[in-house]
Amino acid sequence: IVERAAHPIFDDLVGALEEIAAALRDCDLGRAEHALQKAREMDRRIGVFREALDAGYDTVRLSPPRRRALGQLGLYATAADQLDLAVRNVRVLARAAAAAVREGEPAPEALSKAIRDLARAVEALSAYIEEAEHPVETRGFAIEAAVGATAVLLERHDLRTSMVVGQIRSTAVDLLRASGMDSTESLEALRKAANPTTQEPTDQTM
Repeated sequence: IVERAAHPIFDDLVGALEEIAAALRDCDLGRAEHALQKAREMDRRIGVFREALDAGYDTVRLSPPRRRALGQLGLYATAADQLDLAVRNVRVLARAAAAAVREGEPAPEALSKAIRDLARAVEALSAYIEEAEHPVETRGFAIEAAVGATAVLLERHDLRTSMVVGQIRSTAVDLLRASGMDSTESLEALRKAANPTTQEPTDQTM
């Protein structure tokens, strides 16, 4: 039940992010607005997911043979709050993308790529929770998205670009935390990725 409730969130997040990336790439206002609408509709799915998670814990507590499911429920519980934040940040990202498209100036391709990397991070997060493997792909794609977007600010300093970059970074942190990192670890991982010379030879953040 928990898995069925979570799947639409992952699917909708991926779909919204891919539409935002395409909207920026093609300067397509219709796609940007559709992505925004999709992101707005995800709030209901988050509510259903939380209800399913609560029901799952109740079932496990009342049925000792099912307690082996506690570990996987824990992964979903860890992800729940961060998925909620990711949905909100993607909604703001879609709004910022729509505003940028309305101004008519093409966005750097690096921003579209960074948003597509966020979509890949969401896909990897879904697989990680289902299989309970190490979340290396989720973290790799999220960090790549944040670093790639931040690099755009070296050439573009306008307000719209800064807003899009800020939301990409915020969403990347949400996904890192959904994969099990705490806030300090997430920010430190981004810092090290942006400044490779500060990394130790055997970096364990991934």
